[in-house]
Amino acid sequence: ITKDKNMYEKLTLTRLVAIITGSLLFCAASSVSAGLIGVTDIRITSAKPTWIQVTEVTALKTIGGDAASALGGAIATSSGFGFGGSPNKAIDDLNAGGTHRAGEFHSDTANFGEFLNIALLGATELDSVTIFGRSGCCSGRDIYNIELLDGNGSVLFQASGLDARVSHQVTVALPNTVATSVPEPGTFALIGLILAGFGFVRRRKTA
Repeated sequence: ITKDKNMYEKLTLTRLVAIITGSLLFCAASSVSAGLIGVTDIRITSAKPTWIQVTEVTALKTIGGDAASALGGAIATSSGFGFGGSPNKAIDDLNAGGTHRAGEFHSDTANFGEFLNIALLGATELDSVTIFGRSGCCSGRDIYNIELLDGNGSVLFQASGLDARVSHQVTVALPNTVATSVPEPGTFALIGLILAGFGFVRRRKTA
């Protein structure tokens, strides 16, 4: 009986250690996100006093697909109608890095304040954003500023001077979002479970 009891206690302790280890690893893995979370809007402006011209924008989601696509539910708007093409030209999955004005978004004026805004279908976790400029004519204009906004209009990330003049495209890799360091209720419950488990094992050894 004593032998069986010792084996049972060792098995219980082994299982408890396995549960605790797995739970702690899960908490550690879930505390860091793989991309920038909560993005609802991508706003593009010119980094120099000239027209904005964009043939396409793609936004790579952390889990599959292009968030900045009309097919995925994105909606593009601008500060004006668009001199050479509507804002939707930038999210139609066509003519990326193309040469003609008919296939691109082109701002109304060359003034600062002109913008292209792409509203995503919902709050999204993104890894990167790529802006495709214009090959052929006027590619010297293709230097951009970008802001990524959340649902409250707050800036989550911004970058300036993104240069697409040579390769006719520029990609900005987004930083990882670290989750809040304040323990959630589930974390407190896990800690309580661990302490209760150690207390259970100790009581059995005492008995």
